[in-house]
Amino acid sequence: GSALFRRAAEWARSRNCRQLKIETQNINVPACRFYAAMGCHLGVINRYAYLSVPSIAHEVMLLWYLDLT
Repeated sequence: GSALFRRAAEWARSRNCRQLKIETQNINVPACRFYAAMGCHLGVINRYAYLSVPSIAHEVMLLWYLDLT
């Protein structure tokens, strides 16, 4: 996973992207730990992002960011 993530960041940098934005949910703790370990910072917590989808309305959207500059 980490090799793929680094490659994605390299690909984005090579195309002059300045930031990666990654969405996950509060119930996916392993993913949250992974993104933090990869140097991402948690920038947005949206408790109501999935209210229109009853099966996941209890989940919280988390947006992680990795600066590429």
